[in-house]
Amino acid sequence: MTVQKNRMNGKVYQYLRCGKCKAGGHGAPNPEDIYAKLVEDVLSVLGDEPVMTREYRQGAEARKEQQRLEQSISYYMAGLEPEGRFTKTRFTKERAEKTLDDLIKQLEAIARRAAWRRWPPICSGSA
Repeated sequence: MTVQKNRMNGKVYQYLRCGKCKAGGHGAPNPEDIYAKLVEDVLSVLGDEPVMTREYRQGAEARKEQQRLEQSISYYMAGLEPEGRFTKTRFTKERAEKTLDDLIKQLEAIARRAAWRRWPPICSGSA
């Protein structure tokens, strides 16, 4: 079914027509009303059913994030070695250690989520 719009004397008329019918059939006026009734009827039947969503995850994005975290971890580990750039003062050493811990937690979270999978498990919710 498609919506066909006609103009006559400056006024727009819309009809819902069958694409397979010869010349579109007779057509039903007020397609918006028909659509609203259809939505109402479908939701009255399915309204209490749980909503299932599935989001596509880009595997390349997760791998890029994993590589970025690994590079950052390597940077902070090298800086915390004896005579490294972060060992010069207590403040910089503590900040670098905290940042390193945070980066490691983020990397562990990515590994737990297995984010490089393209289709994560289906999530349920309610309508």
